[in-house]
Amino acid sequence: MNNNQNRNSKYDVLYHLQAKLKHAYYQLNDMSACIDIGKNRNDQQDGVLIIRHPLNHQFKMLAIADGMGGLSNGALASNIALCQLIYWFEQLPINYFKSESNIYTQVENKIKEINALIKKYCNGGGTTLSIAIISSCNTFLLNIGDSRIYLSNKNKLEQVSIDHSIVWNLYMQKKIMSKDDMRYHRLNHLITSSLGGSNKKLLINELIVSNQDYERIFLFTDGVTDCLSDDQLQTIVSNNNSESVANQIVEYALQSNSKNCELSVKDYYNSILGGKDNTSAAVLVKKGAFYGKKI
Repeated sequence: MNNNQNRNSKYDVLYHLQAKLKHAYYQLNDMSACIDIGKNRNDQQDGVLIIRHPLNHQFKMLAIADGMGGLSNGALASNIALCQLIYWFEQLPINYFKSESNIYTQVENKIKEINALIKKYCNGGGTTLSIAIISSCNTFLLNIGDSRIYLSNKNKLEQVSIDHSIVWNLYMQKKIMSKDDMRYHRLNHLITSSLGGSNKKLLINELIVSNQDYERIFLFTDGVTDCLSDDQLQTIVSNNNSESVANQIVEYALQSNSKNCELSVKDYYNSILGGKDNTSAAVLVKKGAFYGKKI
């Protein structure tokens, strides 16, 4: 399949086309997303989604999923998660846009349903998941695994999700002293929660933020955050315009080789090659937000 740009993410998810794509860029009003197979993978297990509610285009959802377990299992797991979110979100009553508590009470039950479906049909495959649902006054954020959610306000970027991973736990215990060192650690690939997969306990991190408290939302798979530090991400998002920032972040992650030769080779790798994994980003930019200039 050709590496087309300006595709429709909903269509590609529903027809299970993202697993066949090496690269795709999606744009939907104030939302954009980019997905790339990376330099070292033969299969695409990431999935991205940007959609609006059919009855109210201000009611929006972004989601990103990183499948694991081989092409047939990991790609299917991430696809099932995103397909189920489409069916669920588009059938929400339109009054939920303002009756926000109804959304929040339903999301966790839906996630548990998706988890059961993936366990049933994906033969051990699993997926991470990060979601942002934008309603009238607030935004609901949810993540499972190590696909991250960042918010920016007044041009300051901050991670607001929690990684469900071995290295995040080590960082919280101060056994890894610097957050940036997490991505070099030899156990960085081990997550402690996923939809499906081998993890017995489903850990879900949820957060509700006021729409007034951010200007942009960023969702990344670890193909981005393993290859780019928070400082690098801050520089990119501070200097790229809204129409290209998702694509630019993915491109930088594909090209950026990182080194840290001060870390012990017993527990850490000293280098990270850009594009080492499937690499995906989804972004929402609120109208009127400052987003710098293209670099």
